[in-house]
Amino acid sequence: MTDDEKELKKYSSLSALQDSEGGKIIIQALEKDIVSAIDSLCSKYKDGTHIELISLCSKLSERLFIMKTITRSKKNKDIILKAIKEKEL
Repeated sequence: MTDDEKELKKYSSLSALQDSEGGKIIIQALEKDIVSAIDSLCSKYKDGTHIELISLCSKLSERLFIMKTITRSKKNKDIILKAIKEKEL
């Protein structure tokens, strides 16, 4: 299996997750977590400790990464498919 085929398989799985009921629940939970982290950052930026702010930023970054990975899977899958087709020509 080539690297492109492995990537295609990965993005196909993530795309299927996004379309499933469970995936939709995960995305909604991530959205709530992201909003909560932003709200916490906005309320603690003046008096929060350095560690608290780093922790909140880390939480926000991690949730955004997961959200982007899932929601961009269809686009990434299409890009990989196009690259595979171009290599076959």
